[in-house]
Amino acid sequence: MYAKKTWGAGVTALAALALLTGAPVTSALAAPATPAAPVGKLEFTEDDAFIVDGNFTVELWGAGGGGAVRGLGGDGGASTWSGGGGGGAGGGGGGGGYYVECRLTGVKPGTEFEVHIGRGGQPSTPPIDGDDVPTAGGASWITVAGRTIVLAEGGRGAAGPTAGGTDAVDRRHGLGGKGKAGGYHGPGAICTPAAGIDTDRLASRDGGSGTAGGDGTDGADGRSGFLGIGGSAGRGGDGGRGGDGGAGFKGHGGGGEGRGGNPGQGGLPVYGARPGGTGGIDGTFGAGAAGVYGSHGYAVITW
Repeated sequence: MYAKKTWGAGVTALAALALLTGAPVTSALAAPATPAAPVGKLEFTEDDAFIVDGNFTVELWGAGGGGAVRGLGGDGGASTWSGGGGGGAGGGGGGGGYYVECRLTGVKPGTEFEVHIGRGGQPSTPPIDGDDVPTAGGASWITVAGRTIVLAEGGRGAAGPTAGGTDAVDRRHGLGGKGKAGGYHGPGAICTPAAGIDTDRLASRDGGSGTAGGDGTDGADGRSGFLGIGGSAGRGGDGGRGGDGGAGFKGHGGGGEGRGGNPGQGGLPVYGARPGGTGGIDGTFGAGAAGVYGSHGYAVITW
């Protein structure tokens, strides 16, 4: 990909008019009194290379961290009028990627830059072996002559695995799962000179941390009846609310949402269905993210 500064068509027309009328050519080509607005723009959502013949500004976002899935609900007791299982915890939200804006000066014509775009963090899956956690979002960076000149870190994944509710034992209820923390935002950025090119950090900020998943509630105890009358099965616990993903900045770099916990199963009644709990609601995901997946990084070059 190649980008190059050019004079606008209006300036060319003024120069031609000056030659026809005898006016000084220098007046037609005089530089404007105020700095010109950016005349070119490149946007990147994938790894690539580019050339800009002159100084330029780069905006860079790290990718968002992955959110955690919902915790499993506990089972209700298997005997008549048994207790309800606990509700599963909500998953935490992923952290947002870091944002940085830098101005690069001293760029020689023909200098090639490479841009790497971080990939969004992946969510966890329900705990099977007890060690599955969401992943961090990847960093985004720009290199020149093999050296990193601008870099924005990705957000961290939510803590995991998400806790499930415990099962009821006879008439005693199960306990709700405890929520875990959301992912921390990207830890920072780099804007440093390299290969004879100077850098000036114009702005930088984090994309916000994800919030924790909510606790599931306990199930209810089953109650014995007298002579088979008045007993009841315990209701299952409710799932916890999912945490919110880190917000991101200017539409990019958001963390994945946390999913609401599964409800606990109710105890076994004499008649009818088990009185289960309600599922927790999902959190919200950050800018550019989709569900529990963190958003990919992003880069904008203007000159």
